[in-house]
Amino acid sequence: MHPSFFLSFALFLASVAVAQRGLGGECRGDNDCIRCVGGVTPLICKTDSTSTTGKRCATASPPCQPFFD
Repeated sequence: MHPSFFLSFALFLASVAVAQRGLGGECRGDNDCIRCVGGVTPLICKTDSTSTTGKRCATASPPCQPFFD
C-alpha cells in the first residue's frame, strides 16, 4: 500500500473523532454528540431554536451506554 493511503485513512479517522461535539455543540443527530461526558452523563441531539442546524447536544437523564450498542 502507498503512504498516501495511510495518510488519507489517518485524516479520515481524525475527522470522525473531531466531528463529535460536546455539550452545547451543534448537531444533526445523536451520532454527532459525544456519547458520554466523564463516563457519566450522556449527550443527545435536541431541538434548539438558537442553533443554525436547529439542534444542539444536550444532557440526557439515562445512564451512559457503551459506545457500541
